[in-house]
Amino acid sequence: MGASFWVDDALPHVAEDAAQRPAQPLDVLIVGAGIVGLTAATVLADRGRRVGVIDGSPIGTGVTGQSTAKVTIGTGLRIDAVNRRHGDQAAAQYLKAGQAGLDWVRDHLSPQARERAEMAPHTLYATTSEGASSLRQHKDLVDGLGVRLDVQTGNTPTDATYDVSYRDQLMIQPVDYLRGLAAALLAQDVPIWSELPVLDAHDHHVTTPSGDISAAEIVLATHVPLGWAPAALPWEQQRHYAAVVRTTRPVPMAYDVEDGWSTRPITGHPGLALALGGGHPTGADEDGTNAQLERLTSWASNVLDGELVTWWSSQDVMTSDDVPLVGRIRPGHAPHTATGFAGWGFAHGTAAGIDLAGRLTDGDAMWDFWSLTPSRLLAMVPQIGRNAVSASRSWASRQIHAHSSSEGPTQLNAGEAEVASVNGRSVARSVTSDGVLRELDATCTHMGCLVNWNPAEETWDCPCHGSRFSPDGAVLHGPATRPLQAAAVESQA
Repeated sequence: MGASFWVDDALPHVAEDAAQRPAQPLDVLIVGAGIVGLTAATVLADRGRRVGVIDGSPIGTGVTGQSTAKVTIGTGLRIDAVNRRHGDQAAAQYLKAGQAGLDWVRDHLSPQARERAEMAPHTLYATTSEGASSLRQHKDLVDGLGVRLDVQTGNTPTDATYDVSYRDQLMIQPVDYLRGLAAALLAQDVPIWSELPVLDAHDHHVTTPSGDISAAEIVLATHVPLGWAPAALPWEQQRHYAAVVRTTRPVPMAYDVEDGWSTRPITGHPGLALALGGGHPTGADEDGTNAQLERLTSWASNVLDGELVTWWSSQDVMTSDDVPLVGRIRPGHAPHTATGFAGWGFAHGTAAGIDLAGRLTDGDAMWDFWSLTPSRLLAMVPQIGRNAVSASRSWASRQIHAHSSSEGPTQLNAGEAEVASVNGRSVARSVTSDGVLRELDATCTHMGCLVNWNPAEETWDCPCHGSRFSPDGAVLHGPATRPLQAAAVESQA
């Protein structure tokens, strides 16, 4: 599994590399050049703030560049969950925030990105009577909030018992879009340090391999807060799988509210469509990765008559109370963050970037329903407790595993891996398709949990907080910021 289709398909990157620019005194330093980070940076720059952006990867290759790139307020039944748990006012704010994000993206498409953007309805559909009942309730809720939905449009990839469509939603090429935002920021002399990892984040500075960068305010737009985030996080990270298929069938922008299948055509590529599905917790100690990927490709083949072209994976953050977290996540002068969009981050992530910029300039939130208030934190206590117990069990398992005398290294074939007890240490051993045996300390560098092998993607994933590492130990996804340490010299298997 390599880069997403969007990364390979992106137009040439015209933005200059700003890594060598001298650092200026900054009002705001944004860590993360994805949808939240670049939106916030654009708004702040437009308001005259001295802002800089830093990212450990090339622009467009992170979570935003792995998405389906549907910019829509039709986020499945998420608004129904928000309404049940937080009431009508929160649901109304959720809908308004999404619409504001959608409008902002439409207004900030670069000429290149606009050529490959397309307006279309986004259809939510069900295939059972129970699902149809849920969608009827969804329609009543959204209609009551002032958005009228079309009913029984038939704009679905398979036979449906009921469907509703949101009009005038947007599909884009996400890498082109992000690079367009970056180019506009560079034209305003906003420094962007790309491919510069952040090793630690503090209230007024971040630490990188090239030294510290300081600012009056720090924004962690990194999907999940980096490094310092506590072990008992009130959210879970999940993996989902995306496949591009070649098909002769028309494929709409649609979402199955029961099974989670998401589809869209790929603008500018007649005959190509994207399907996404097959979710499981990151680092799950099971063969869920291969099984879910096979489930997705089977569905795309049977329902879309699709021939697989390429596939990749994405990572989504699910909060325990169904609402994203935006703002400071602890009292005092802590960094701001935005996370927990549950796979629907384009419109709402954009809105979060706008909101964060407002908090940093005016001091007020545009939408307060997703702030981490004391009452909201209190309601999250049960999930925080469960997460803490899970982390403790993983840590205890690591201790037991490392001192087990019954285990030892075995002979591995290409594509195989294991966590073995070697001389009182837990060692993550893998042989990838390049035929190289790699041996790493199996301890996640975030909070000390034991990593598990992801066979579909050939990565080491942490089941506690969702950090991911390449076979050579490099960090692929936070909250970890430091690589897995080598346990032995690499050798040919």
